[in-house]
Amino acid sequence: MQQRALHITLLVILALQALLLSWFAYIDTELAWDEAAYLGNARDLAFGSEFTEGIRPPLLSVLVAGLWVFTGESIWAARALAIVVSLAATAVFWLVAKGFLEEKPCWQQGFLHSRL
Repeated sequence: MQQRALHITLLVILALQALLLSWFAYIDTELAWDEAAYLGNARDLAFGSEFTEGIRPPLLSVLVAGLWVFTGESIWAARALAIVVSLAATAVFWLVAKGFLEEKPCWQQGFLHSRL
C-alpha cells in the first residue's frame, strides 16, 4: 500500500511540474540567451546555420534538431520537447534516488532536484 502511495505521489509531482512548465513556456515569447543558443545549435544541426555556440552540451540541441526535421522550425515544439525531457529527468532521478535512499525521502529528493 505504501508503494502505491509513493507512485501516486510521483505522478502528482510530474503532473504539477508539467503544468508549471507548460505555463512558463507559453507566457513569454522572447527567447532567453541560453534558449537562443540551444535553438541556434539545433538550427545548425537540422538546416545549416552560421550561429553555433560550442560550449553547450549537445543532447538537447540534437533532440530539437531531430524534432525540427519533422515539424519544421518551431519554438513551441522545442519548448514542448524541453518539458518532456525535464519530466523524464525527474522520473529518472526518482528511480535513482529510490535505489540509493530509503523509500520515504525519495519523493522529496525527486521534487527538490527537479528542474522547476
